[in-house]
Amino acid sequence: MTGSGRDEGREPPPDRLETWAKWTGRTLGFVALFLLALHLLNTYAPR
Repeated sequence: MTGSGRDEGREPPPDRLETWAKWTGRTLGFVALFLLALHLLNTYAPR
């Protein structure tokens, strides 16, 4: 047993690359879903 035991099981705070990757992945995912919805609406919606 080393340390005070306060931070056992806690992960270190995410670094800048991890934060950027998460934000970019979510943003690109939402953009892709939005474009897919627009494509499906334009393709199959009645005119």
